[in-house]
Amino acid sequence: MPEDDAASSASAGSSDGPGTGRQPEISVRGRLTEVETATVLALVGAATEADGAGPLSEHVMLHLRYGGDPRARNLLLYSSGELAGYAHLDPTDPVEGPSGELVIHPAHRGQGLGLQLTRALVASAGQLPLRLWAHGDLPAATRLAVAAGFKRVRALWQMRRSLQARIGRPQVADGITIRTFVVGRDEEQWLELNRKAFARHPEQGAWTRADLHLREREPWFDPDGFFLAERGGKIVGFHWTKIHGRGIEAPGSRVADLPGGPGRELTGGPGPGLPGGHTAAGQSGSGGTADADPAAEPSAQHSPAAEPSAQHAPATEPSAQHAPATEPSAQDGAGRLAPHGAGRPAGPRAAPPADLGAGPSGHGHEPIGEVYVVGVDPAERGTGLGRALTVIGLRYLRSRGLFQVMLYVDETNTAAIGLYESLGFSHWDTDVMFSGPAVDGTA
Repeated sequence: MPEDDAASSASAGSSDGPGTGRQPEISVRGRLTEVETATVLALVGAATEADGAGPLSEHVMLHLRYGGDPRARNLLLYSSGELAGYAHLDPTDPVEGPSGELVIHPAHRGQGLGLQLTRALVASAGQLPLRLWAHGDLPAATRLAVAAGFKRVRALWQMRRSLQARIGRPQVADGITIRTFVVGRDEEQWLELNRKAFARHPEQGAWTRADLHLREREPWFDPDGFFLAERGGKIVGFHWTKIHGRGIEAPGSRVADLPGGPGRELTGGPGPGLPGGHTAAGQSGSGGTADADPAAEPSAQHSPAAEPSAQHAPATEPSAQHAPATEPSAQDGAGRLAPHGAGRPAGPRAAPPADLGAGPSGHGHEPIGEVYVVGVDPAERGTGLGRALTVIGLRYLRSRGLFQVMLYVDETNTAAIGLYESLGFSHWDTDVMFSGPAVDGTA
């Protein structure tokens, strides 16, 4: 929506329920009722249909579907008795501070509601500065952020490559066995490795059994695309892939048809490591890119930039919503201003986002694969395991009949970008993080 309209509008008042007058009203809530959740999801679907991309990260969508941290807040903006906007405030990151995401219904854009809802998020964050992510580096989103007193502080690249182009064979070090994740057996050992691999990135490394279980319940979860590397029976690396836009019944080869197959050792000389721990998904989360510990091996999802490492985590989530089949409209940034990595996952996982909306896939594009999370034990640095796991995942996604794959990386992580380019990835889109002022008091 035009930012001049947003900047000139009066702020909405706050209330405890739907507004019935002409003046917009904002209700700040804890957990939503089933009816409220369904109404918010319908709004998200309408925005996705209009924009060709989902407005909310995986982290927020999981919160809506299953409930989340009781400290989180949901802001419902009503206009003329209808839900015109929704915002989510996640106050749980003690280091980076609170993060927020918001979306305005397409039918209510151009009325200054985006700015009103942004200001309400700032007030709800209290004395701590708020982080917001804009999905797409659009002038409209920048004008809205500036009007609300925010500054651009970070950007994530979404990179893509064709899965029809040549993908090399994985070069796996001696003594490494590749198999797939077994639900009900591998959770604790995987969580232990995830904590170690993302020790400096708590938005990914602090995942609990409950966080993992939520994703195992999601319709996109497919253990056949969750690869584990073992040495001596111990998990030392993993590549968790994700498919946006369809169920797992896609045609194509199963994991048994890939080089080595499940539980069989892949042999070959070690290759160079893969830089960049990323939380891809977006916006943790399906979205952002979290570059992991610089001391860890270079490797292949969403969080702060660092030296290349063996980690790649879900952007608190950029995710499916960051892969529009068409260019978003100029109004998109004003109607959809959201944080990448809201406790993402991708990260807490930018992630990724809503699998709702337009297109055969349900969210504005054909089915697409994602390098969701890649992690390697620091003790395996220098063995090329991160790169090998990434290649294995790419070959798997191709075997599922997919044509493209995406991931997220911080634009300042030139080593990771160079590595991904060497694997055939190129820049596709950019998500921008804005940091805003703190205010005294809460809404």
